[in-house]
Amino acid sequence: MLDRRLHRFYLSYRINTKLETIWIDGINLRHAREKLRMMYPDATDIMDWTYEKPEDLEKYLNKFKALQEKKLFYK
Repeated sequence: MLDRRLHRFYLSYRINTKLETIWIDGINLRHAREKLRMMYPDATDIMDWTYEKPEDLEKYLNKFKALQEKKLFYK
């Protein structure tokens, strides 16, 4: 029988030019991503940061902010 325990996933997603992070409970990563898409249908660039180093997430966020400042992302 399948293990139906819920796990917590730390996901980042983008809506237009805004980058957000969120903790979502799901049976597996696919389930967590589907829940995120149901909550935010316009979400794109969904990435899992659950088991990554916090420094890597910080680098990603800083890189995104730098691209935003250069106005490479438009609404």
